[in-house]
Amino acid sequence: MSNQSKNPWQLSNIDLNSMTTDPRRRGMMIAGASVTVAILFCMFALLLFSVVNWSYPTVDETALASPTAQSVANNQGLDMPSVPSPPTATNEPTASPTPTNTPSPTPTDEPPTPTPVPPTPTAEPPTAEPPTPTVETVPTNAPALISMTQVSQLTSTGSTTNTVTQIQGNSALNPQELSRQLARQSGHELNGSNDQLALLLAVESGNSANTIEAVNALRQALSHPGGTLINLSGHYIWHSKWNNDGRYILSAGCAVEGQEAGCEAGLSVIWDAKTGQERLILNSHAGMIRDADWNSDETRLVTVGDDYTARIWDTESGTEQFILTGHEGAVRSANWSADNRRILTVADDHTARLWDLEDKKLLFNFGHSGRVNQAIWNEAESMVLTAGDDGTARVWSAETGRELLILAGHSAPVRQARWNADESLILTASDDQTARLWDAHSGKAVLSLAAHTGSVSQAIWNQDESQILTAGDDNTARIWDSANGDLRLILSGHTGRVIQAQWDDEEKRVFTVSTDGTIRIWDASNGVELFTIADDTRQIREAQWNVAENRVLTTRFDGTARVWGIVSAGELADLSQIVDVTALMELACQRLSRNLTYDEWQRFMKERLYRKTCARLDLDPAFISMQRDLAQSGEVQQAVTELSNSFSQNPTPGFAPNAEAKQLIAPALVEQGRELALDGQVVEAEALFKQTLELDPTLQLDPTAEASRLAGGYPNMTMLDDSLSLSNQQSLTDRVTHNLEQSLLPVTGGGTIQPKQIDEAIDAYQEAQALGLEISMSADDWNALCWWGALAGRAGEVLEACERAIGLEPNEGIFYDSRGLARALNGDLAGAAHDFGTFIDWSSQTGLYEADVIERQIWQTSLQAGLNPFDEQTIARLQRR
Repeated sequence: MSNQSKNPWQLSNIDLNSMTTDPRRRGMMIAGASVTVAILFCMFALLLFSVVNWSYPTVDETALASPTAQSVANNQGLDMPSVPSPPTATNEPTASPTPTNTPSPTPTDEPPTPTPVPPTPTAEPPTAEPPTPTVETVPTNAPALISMTQVSQLTSTGSTTNTVTQIQGNSALNPQELSRQLARQSGHELNGSNDQLALLLAVESGNSANTIEAVNALRQALSHPGGTLINLSGHYIWHSKWNNDGRYILSAGCAVEGQEAGCEAGLSVIWDAKTGQERLILNSHAGMIRDADWNSDETRLVTVGDDYTARIWDTESGTEQFILTGHEGAVRSANWSADNRRILTVADDHTARLWDLEDKKLLFNFGHSGRVNQAIWNEAESMVLTAGDDGTARVWSAETGRELLILAGHSAPVRQARWNADESLILTASDDQTARLWDAHSGKAVLSLAAHTGSVSQAIWNQDESQILTAGDDNTARIWDSANGDLRLILSGHTGRVIQAQWDDEEKRVFTVSTDGTIRIWDASNGVELFTIADDTRQIREAQWNVAENRVLTTRFDGTARVWGIVSAGELADLSQIVDVTALMELACQRLSRNLTYDEWQRFMKERLYRKTCARLDLDPAFISMQRDLAQSGEVQQAVTELSNSFSQNPTPGFAPNAEAKQLIAPALVEQGRELALDGQVVEAEALFKQTLELDPTLQLDPTAEASRLAGGYPNMTMLDDSLSLSNQQSLTDRVTHNLEQSLLPVTGGGTIQPKQIDEAIDAYQEAQALGLEISMSADDWNALCWWGALAGRAGEVLEACERAIGLEPNEGIFYDSRGLARALNGDLAGAAHDFGTFIDWSSQTGLYEADVIERQIWQTSLQAGLNPFDEQTIARLQRR
């Protein structure tokens, strides 16, 4: 461009006349003009598209902007997208904006790039009128009254996006957009059968903003007919059942998660049925536990297993009270008497046995010529009914053990037998594809129900005994007329064996469980399937229906158990009328058993600070542990702040998040102070203990005394009598070590420790403490005094010895194991759990004492649940080692 040019848009030094007369120049001019026009047209189209795209809502927002939806949103306080009116076409030309106070462009070698100016809306969105007291109208995009047949379709209505795995950059999202994204993600998780997470995300959608998407997400997640509420895992679960009121779940199986074959240690656990937290852990069987059951008042438990034994436990303390031995095969089931004085056991040795629990002795054997499958009491508990693989059911006297009746006629194993209410009839189910009714007095067959084309695994009466429900290996359940044997209904739809069937309390619904991995609910009047609970695989081994709370407990072949929620027709009808997001969130939090984990929060909420989703539920323990680690690193205030923020959903009056956060952090600082003191850093430990008291004034802690005690210092050292010589100190040391050695000699020979020598060793040690003398012993000697003194019942007196051993050799994991035992027996469950965790980590790193790790893991789990696993039997067993 010429230097003489003053305006970059001015064509200068060009002969326009020659351009119009010269054909080549004229062609170039026409071509250039065409390109210019094309460019201007594209820019205009792009600008027009931007204006239109800004002015009109998206497809979803258009639906939301309907008059009905907007009216309901205004009445409910929902956030609805603002939709400006579209521009109105007129014949008036649009005036170009004239810039003011803008300097003239400076000449350059290149023309400046024009900056597009976004259109400015000319009108404000309409202001919502105050709601008028009218009947509520359900939003147009909210589901109407949900029929039972539509329930299963709710979860197949997926998100409009493909897989949503993370909400990116959500800290920059406004609350409304975050709410919509979380609602979409909730739908995706619901389609993936991750019901708990779907419901949690739906609640977080409502927490973010009161949007119509949050309402719909909550309603869909709540309407899911078989949502998983709790997953139970941690050991291999062979069998699980509810307690009487449904507050607890009892599981039985192997101590090692995932291990069925070759199980060497059995385990039984009592779980909180609402939260899935462990309440009591029972372990002493030398093989898989096959069954566990409460007595009538739930003060005792019986467990039976592959080690041929039955064991009786106290449910308050978890103490094993005694063992019933005598069976010559794996014991499969147990059944208490109503007065809790007797118990029936069934084993693979072809017998059922009746035991007297008062005298702890065997009363009678009830034998079949094949394996016994069942043994039950009659109402008066004067008789026992058994069913066996020999094709018979038999009635026995519970008073004399005499066989009273044989029901013979089935041509294959009898799986189940039961009396009717007045004990005049007996109903049996058999592998010969029939169920049969028998006269309970004569033993003669009265009626045969023969229509199944596979084994009949179960047969039960309804309440008035007018109907019989059977479950069969032909993939069906069937309802019969008990008077004449007519087949009334076939419940068909399963693709695997039906292993259980049950009526609800009002006998309006029937519940079936199948090996196809599904549980189905049927209308008992017409056989129509109402809905299906589908497991992710063909995993269901057994199931129990808690009819009162509409929950189902399933035990799976992979060694886990699950609790499922069933939504009744009435609940669905009520749910379809609720559009208030707060009410829906309250319902969701009542159903949920946990909050989002910290990992899940990071995945979906990312930069936002972690907090509770539902106030009544606990924080993720991993998050609390992380904040404790942060406090131990010196960032106490940051840890308190983050923990305090995590309680922000707790609306309880008088609740102080900051104080709660400090109390959660305090134990970590106490542990750090102990480590400093043991390392000889007394001043630093005392300062940390004082800081801990500032965090939690409720702690029973004397900073100076505790730091001094742990460091091995004694405040009365200055008061020592100078007449005490080194020989006196050595004498006391010799007495401790000598008596300790003498007490342990029987242990090496396979006997038990001698409490007398242990007591003398501890007495000599305490005498040295009283005199302020320093006993010079090796770390191994201190550890022996710690371990065996604790087992001798003097845990509180040998804790100092435990600390001495660790102080001398802080990297020796076995010393923490001994201190863990002493702490547990002294009531410090949290400290004991921490010590056993240290031992487990040390063992995995060194390869030492690997055989003890599983037992320590069980102890640690029990201690973390607030339960002490060291009962009299466990202590006696440890004393023999």
